[in-house]
Amino acid sequence: MNTPGRKFFHILSAIFILPVFLLPDPTRKLFFISVFLLVLAVDTLRLTSRGFRKLFMLFFRDILKEQEQKTYSGATFLFLSFMILNVFFSREIAAFSMLLLTVSDPLAALLGKYMRPRIRVVGDKTLWGFIGFVIGGLLVSIFFHNLQLKSRMIAILVGALIEMFSAGIDDNLLIPVGCALALQLTKGGEI
Repeated sequence: MNTPGRKFFHILSAIFILPVFLLPDPTRKLFFISVFLLVLAVDTLRLTSRGFRKLFMLFFRDILKEQEQKTYSGATFLFLSFMILNVFFSREIAAFSMLLLTVSDPLAALLGKYMRPRIRVVGDKTLWGFIGFVIGGLLVSIFFHNLQLKSRMIAILVGALIEMFSAGIDDNLLIPVGCALALQLTKGGEI
């Protein structure tokens, strides 16, 4: 289920870009480790405690996908990726990869769902979704002149391809980590 609430939550998670730039390095890393552990604990409680699950579902039922009812949610993978980015990559690479996910993934879903003609590429993924991801990536790229242009473009394409072909592993983890690796490997920034 790709509800508007779920997409809004995805976009809202872009607020986590602020600690990337505002916190000094050891504190920034500790912050993202702590946030991930908190989200993991809440999601584990949701999966293991019937009472907590009922309370959780009162507030978040509309943003959980059907397959997330009995497994970890996309939020857990999102914050796992944010932790990995901030522990192992530079601020610029972490910020770019985080924003790329939070802007491009919802844009891909919206264009993929509503634009016509609907040209399916893989499963339920469409050409418009791919184009939407790239457009979102180009918008994000405008704000990251410290990263090489070539590296940013490669990272956007890597992200769009992961979005298109990811299956089995949550793209909230694969997209930002894949983009960060693409930036690092193409000499877009320093680890």
